[in-house]
Amino acid sequence: MSRGKHTTNSRSNSSTPNMFVGCLNYMKNPDPNVVGNAGIYDAYVNRAVELCVNMFSWKTPKDVPNFFMEVGLINFGTLIAFRDRAMNKVFVTPYRWTEYNMYFMPKVREPYSPSDDFWEYGSYTEDDSVVLFDSMSHQPFMPVLLEFCNRIADTQRAIDMNIENTKDSKIIVTKRKLLTAIKRMFQDRASNKALVFADADVLRAGGNNGYNMDTLDFSSEFFADKLFDYKVRLWQELMNLRGYNNANTQKRERLVTDEVNANNESLKAILSGLLKQRTDFCEQTNELLGLEEGNRFECELSLAFKDFYEDMFNVQWPDETTQEEGGKDTGSDERESDR
Repeated sequence: MSRGKHTTNSRSNSSTPNMFVGCLNYMKNPDPNVVGNAGIYDAYVNRAVELCVNMFSWKTPKDVPNFFMEVGLINFGTLIAFRDRAMNKVFVTPYRWTEYNMYFMPKVREPYSPSDDFWEYGSYTEDDSVVLFDSMSHQPFMPVLLEFCNRIADTQRAIDMNIENTKDSKIIVTKRKLLTAIKRMFQDRASNKALVFADADVLRAGGNNGYNMDTLDFSSEFFADKLFDYKVRLWQELMNLRGYNNANTQKRERLVTDEVNANNESLKAILSGLLKQRTDFCEQTNELLGLEEGNRFECELSLAFKDFYEDMFNVQWPDETTQEEGGKDTGSDERESDR
């Protein structure tokens, strides 16, 4: 297939979320319902995506921006690395495929640009390209992320509504003259006055000079704290599914050893699978495309994850400062032995 613009409207079939929808809603639409509903949902989606894309640290060839590796994986679920035949440059883009081989790997791969022009780069196979999946199951994480963020946003809106319902719990219904007197009484009370004066004739309930007064009770039971706990558990489950050790901080000190080990083994399996997909991709791509040292694909855990999972993996991640100091110490020991 020759290179050219894609003829079909791929954007209409794409499930990739617009990362700037939340900001646009805040700036363009002052409707509090839009800001409250869509804004909260987009805020949680952006927070979750930000955490997901910062799990791994990439080094890429000069023609491939390293930030796109994780951003592309979380949005599309899979990417392809190939050397463009026209420009002789290494690209990493999303792609389409029509059929699988016997091992459920895409056979004919058609990479394209995710930008507005949707350029196609021709057809590639396993002989001249390498595909990268986000996880060992070859399933994208974005649908799971969006589902959890939708539940979290709905819970947050329920919390907001419950708090709002506890503010104005009663409505007073009466004649205008009595209503004015009651307003004045509440204003005096709100001003922290020591004495609040009222007209006895006006406030007399019943009788010839009295007025009827009814109160409508709109009070609601306060359960926002329970909803908040539920929201926290949803967020923790989402993070655990991605490999974050996000155990319940309120219960952590009461966890027994078996519970801690079971949680760590689950997180270790998830993170090991994510890391293996990426390291295998780097090795295969560097070999297939003949990439030289300093212009190759490399992937490792981010610094935060190295420190956090040091005990879980039972390894000591190399530190540049430690290596330099270790080199100096080794050299001094060698000189002393020569003497």
